Amino acid sequence: MFATHCVPCHRLNGGSAGEMDPDLDWPMNATDYLTNQGLRALVRDPKSVRTWPLQQMPRFGAYTLPEADLDAVVAYLRHIAQHKDVVSGQR
Repeated sequence: MFATHCVPCHRLNGGSAGEMDPDLDWPMNATDYLTNQGLRALVRDPKSVRTWPLQQMPRFGAYTLPEADLDAVVAYLRHIAQHKDVVSGQR
């Protein structure tokens, strides 16, 4: 799910081709500053959480990203945050 829905726009530790939105693990993992509820809200409707100039992230409704898949994305980000030293050599 992460590769399908997140990587096209986001980077992870500087990797991937995504250049539209922030890196989801560097310098901080998204789960370091967002609760599960906040992260889920951001994915479902980014403008409901915060807005910024040139914001491009689309809404990911339940049809596009079912609840179980969103749970998997959040769990993956939490896993990466806990293993950041292994993934990127940082922390």
